[in-house]
Amino acid sequence: MVTRKQIVDKAREYLGTPYLHQGRLKGIAMDCVGLPLMVAEELGLKDTLGNPFKGSDNANYSAQPLDQAVQDEAIRRMIQKPIENLTDGDVITLRVPTIPCHVAIVSTVNGTTGMIHAYKPNGKVVEHIMDAKWKKRIAAAFEFPGVE
Repeated sequence: MVTRKQIVDKAREYLGTPYLHQGRLKGIAMDCVGLPLMVAEELGLKDTLGNPFKGSDNANYSAQPLDQAVQDEAIRRMIQKPIENLTDGDVITLRVPTIPCHVAIVSTVNGTTGMIHAYKPNGKVVEHIMDAKWKKRIAAAFEFPGVE
């Protein structure tokens, strides 16, 4: 059984990986969709349909998605939960600016809620406190199936 701590620890292994649209290589290139997929693949997680998550999943999308494809795929493959119940290892979809096309993994930073994500403006995978600006952008929260 995979734990939430293992998800966060695995995601932290990607910190500093340069941002690249559709990147899927730890230490080389990563984008926001790739991060949770790669973490899940490395930990052997499966989606709600019983299919293994693969880093190569969902690798055909524009650099600036114009629809809710990211959100729809999260709904299809993970377990949606109330945003108020966020905990380490959850995956959140975020509006950028209004379309839920960005994803991050929830963590704890200095005792408060944080997030790990591949973020183009920072040019790499980063972890930081989830401030009010980011919290307002949350569209939905999910957990990987089978995680304790």
